Amino acid sequence: MKRKLTKQILHEWRSNLWLVVELIIISVVLWYIGDHLAVVTDIRTSPLGLDTEHTFLVSTSYSCEGSATYVKPQTAGDTDSVATPQELYLADQDQLMNRLRELPGVVALAMSNGSPYTYNYNGYPMMMDDNPTDDFEKCARPNTWHVMSDFPLVFNLHGIGGETPEQLADILREGKILVTESFCGQVGFDGTPRELINRKIRFYGSSEVLTIGAVIPNQRRNEYEPTAMAFAFIGRDNGSSGNLFLRTATDNDDEFIAAFRRDLAKMRGGNMYVTDITSLRQIRDDLHRTDDADVRDMYVCMGFLMLTVFLGLLGTFWFRTQQRVKEIAVRKVSGATNGGIFMRQMSEGLILLCAATFPALAIDYVLEANSLASSADYRPDGWVAWWLLGALGVFVTMALMIVAGIWFPARKAMKVEPAEILRGE
Repeated sequence: MKRKLTKQILHEWRSNLWLVVELIIISVVLWYIGDHLAVVTDIRTSPLGLDTEHTFLVSTSYSCEGSATYVKPQTAGDTDSVATPQELYLADQDQLMNRLRELPGVVALAMSNGSPYTYNYNGYPMMMDDNPTDDFEKCARPNTWHVMSDFPLVFNLHGIGGETPEQLADILREGKILVTESFCGQVGFDGTPRELINRKIRFYGSSEVLTIGAVIPNQRRNEYEPTAMAFAFIGRDNGSSGNLFLRTATDNDDEFIAAFRRDLAKMRGGNMYVTDITSLRQIRDDLHRTDDADVRDMYVCMGFLMLTVFLGLLGTFWFRTQQRVKEIAVRKVSGATNGGIFMRQMSEGLILLCAATFPALAIDYVLEANSLASSADYRPDGWVAWWLLGALGVFVTMALMIVAGIWFPARKAMKVEPAEILRGE
């Protein structure tokens, strides 16, 4: 049967050639779009690094002297010691934070000059203290956040060495810093992540030396950004400013927000007061509203394309099979079994698909090798696996479409009596 099938395919080479070209184009298009969707989906579902569940951003404001809500600070009666505005501000901030810590359900509270679900970048050039360089271009530039020591408790951070959030908080209190695994590979920072622990670093142009206390998993600023940027977290409990975050033990964020807002007037420490509270889930949804819509549109377009391809291949092979109804009848009269005829039709379609797959693979490889596909930049060291897995997925998908296009008309043709088909011959 193999020899006869090969002769038949070669004999009908003109129609088969156009069909193979069609299959090549379809295969490349499906692979290219599928590759992009796979990369976006992988990025979207990868860990953020920060646990933002049941975490909130607390918005605050400060009443300055002369405003209607200004509260004159109480003095101790010692006219020789007058607090500076900065000292008053920090005292009010501590008072407010202590009041927030006493709220039911609040687990931890901390401030940071950085925030998840943003595109902010605070780049501070760093260098190893034991390998100093005066070349600004040869410094690492991690995204550096100044955070309160309870920051790991708020975002449930863990170290790669098994350090708990409490241990990471103690490390920040000791004056040591936290860096991410992606810090390795930065200029001047060679070796494994564990080899960074207890290494001394300093900022470019500064003599202050800092110690790396622990390494944490990679962080991302938002859910649509690949993990590539290095992060450094520096503890600063005194004189902290920036975004105020809190974490709760409650399971219902909406209920906590409603209860919090009912008591908003009481959320005050001196002249610092709370204006609102927003869950990071809401901040995430607002930031990614357009991104999520784009991804949904891509999936809809991919689904429409798949349906179009399916109907196209179904129609093509249905028509080809229908044209061979008389041929099927002749084979049945000649003693061929239904199974043999069915396998012959299936084999022809799959052979043509295999003939189209090899040149399609070559085209896909060229796109990857020249960084024209999304996975080439996303996985520079593993794009070959993405190329092969994507090609395999496309091959299986198209094979199922071809099988469906042959299955139904072939089964229908084999149920008809050969005499009825050949009556007009």
